[in-house]
Amino acid sequence: MYERQIRELKGLLEKGIGRLGDIFYRIRTLDSSSSSTLQDTLNSLPSEDEIAGLAKNENYSELKQTLKRIKTRKPGRVNSPGLLQFKECLDELKNEINLLEEIIEGLRERELTKGIFDLLSKFQRRLSTEKREKKVLSFRDSVEMAVRILTEDKKLRQYYKEKFKYIMIDEFQDNNLLQKKLLYLLTEKKDRLTEEPKPEDLEEDKLFLVGDEKQSIYRFRGADVSVFKQL
Repeated sequence: MYERQIRELKGLLEKGIGRLGDIFYRIRTLDSSSSSTLQDTLNSLPSEDEIAGLAKNENYSELKQTLKRIKTRKPGRVNSPGLLQFKECLDELKNEINLLEEIIEGLRERELTKGIFDLLSKFQRRLSTEKREKKVLSFRDSVEMAVRILTEDKKLRQYYKEKFKYIMIDEFQDNNLLQKKLLYLLTEKKDRLTEEPKPEDLEEDKLFLVGDEKQSIYRFRGADVSVFKQL
């Protein structure tokens, strides 16, 4: 479990650095002569090779400091399309840097993380034993079982697909990938039975999702706002 988590963090770091490079490129294409703030940001941008090299060599402390040196101060009043684009890029840049810093911190504290995962693994085994003995299910257990049953039992899935004409979920920003999978299984086209339905496999006008990413406050219990953003 610990090794998988570290691999996932490294994968997320690599993807985040790729997104950062895209933002750098867009900022570099803007006309810097119109704003000293834009020029300051340009001067502070490291090269993509430098960032990728620090990540590859696992020099996470220096990588974090390199990201902190990037200037993200917004210009004052703007009235040109170029500066409006710059402000949008800065919003993306700040969000990406914050996300990367969280990932980097997780990788920097690997030994501490390993100890935590060992402790959590013991707790999880004990909790699973207790739940089986007392015949108790958590909310996540219920969703996991529903997804597994609908995936494996095609006849049952067909029954529930036909049972519901419309499904509307409010506050969807507080759902997660597992709950999205459940909804996709229930809204799959009647003539399809795929292992994991994709958007193109869904019935048109059957699934309605409502939400606001800025109101996502349930991350502590498994909500993943990135699922909502991707949709």
